[in-house]
Amino acid sequence: MLHKNETLSEKFVNRGSWIFLFTLLVAPLGYFVRIMLASDLSVSEVWVLYGVIWLLSLLQVYSDFGITESLNYFLPKYIIAKDYARCKYLLVFSFSVQMITSLIVGIFLFFVADFLSIWQFKTPIAKEVMQIMSLFFVGLNLMQISTILFSASQNTKFQKGMDFFRMIMTVMGTAGLFFLHQGNIINYAWAWILAIFLTVIFAFFLSYFYYYRPYFQWVPMKSDRILLKTFMKYSLGTFLTANVWTLLHQLDQQILQNLTTSTEGGIYAMYLSLVGIPFIFVSPLITFIFPVISEARSRSENEKIRTIHTLFSSTMAVVMLWASGLFCILGVLIAVFLYGKEYAPSGVALYYVAPFLFLNVLIQINFQIMAWVGMIRERVWIFIKTLVFNVVFMTSMILAFKYHFISFPSASSAASFSVGVSWILMWFLSYKAVHEFRWKIDWVFFVKNLIVVLLWAALFFTLHLSSHIPTFGMTWKSGAIIEILFVFLGTIAIFLLLNFQKWKEFFSIIQQVRKRK
Repeated sequence: MLHKNETLSEKFVNRGSWIFLFTLLVAPLGYFVRIMLASDLSVSEVWVLYGVIWLLSLLQVYSDFGITESLNYFLPKYIIAKDYARCKYLLVFSFSVQMITSLIVGIFLFFVADFLSIWQFKTPIAKEVMQIMSLFFVGLNLMQISTILFSASQNTKFQKGMDFFRMIMTVMGTAGLFFLHQGNIINYAWAWILAIFLTVIFAFFLSYFYYYRPYFQWVPMKSDRILLKTFMKYSLGTFLTANVWTLLHQLDQQILQNLTTSTEGGIYAMYLSLVGIPFIFVSPLITFIFPVISEARSRSENEKIRTIHTLFSSTMAVVMLWASGLFCILGVLIAVFLYGKEYAPSGVALYYVAPFLFLNVLIQINFQIMAWVGMIRERVWIFIKTLVFNVVFMTSMILAFKYHFISFPSASSAASFSVGVSWILMWFLSYKAVHEFRWKIDWVFFVKNLIVVLLWAALFFTLHLSSHIPTFGMTWKSGAIIEILFVFLGTIAIFLLLNFQKWKEFFSIIQQVRKRK
């Protein structure tokens, strides 16, 4: 099941390419779904649909209890040792626990849907959506457990392929309803549920023929109380980390939802889809090299870790500076082009998070280092401190907007600004935690790009307002896409020309780091 002769870096180069490929394939499909939903549903209905999904994401950690992460940690050891009896024991135990807990949470959601539809979503339509999506919650957990062997055996082709298959099924169901003029919030919810259960069936089929039959079918389970105790101890520790992490990433939506209107929630839902665009390309690049850190750490090659940290931090920070510039120039245009005029505030909200985007990518890099060198407890404390700050600060900003103390364009802009400010604290704490592997910023490289980004944005706005660049507005989408491509390709060209030598150094160092000893 596992290729033991490969180094960690080789494994990641061979398998990481699948992660990168499927990430690039899945992301556009997600935006295609959102475009159809934005065209067919009201802003408040979009918020209800995505608000229910966010709520399910918050609750999913309570049906998993860290078991999936524990399986990813324990199964490879027994797979390598060909101890399939213990593998089977852990899999059956985990499947049983997750089925019971997911059913309990799903049933609970079904019966409290009436209360939550009024208290949380402030609209009766949310009741039926939540009752239907309780099945979606069960499906999510079934998919998680059905694909666990793919990740444990490092079969990224199957693992990420299931995400791609699910998204294809979701697109087909959504598009079918959209083009047959049968689209409404209830039918779309059922289409998503059908997509996830078809994915579960396909995943179980692959697991059965590629793993169960050759490795587990004729192997009796071997119970081990000591193993189970160790397994659950690790699971509970992971559960605590996942719980805080999920709260940190989902609580802004919940705070906004409780303090404002469903319309603001719909605007924020589409803002989140827009702010994630640059991370579609950046996050896989960050993840692509970092198993090398674990390998370097095991050999006490701390200087190599510092080299990787410096290389990726300086390069990706500058990449996100340019992404910030694009958000400032094209944010509103892209939001209206994709989702319609009513979502223009989603693009405006990008202005308020743009100055902090480079910090987010630095945080991701710091946390990758902390994970691969075993600094799990430190990560939890950073999450907790940031969570407390984020709740207090975001609540204050939204209330200040609501009662006209601060003049934000919308509550979504206040929320995006609050998230950006919380990244300052998270970056500082994570940078302090990885002091052993700190990087030194190349100020010439950073400031040079910052100045050019500001000049490029200022030039565009000056020419745009003076009508020296044709403005197509939103009358013809073909005109809008020409304007978007003009700015995007122009930005890419300036970025590459300005930093040509740096990119040569970047790929040269990566090749050196990946070399086997």
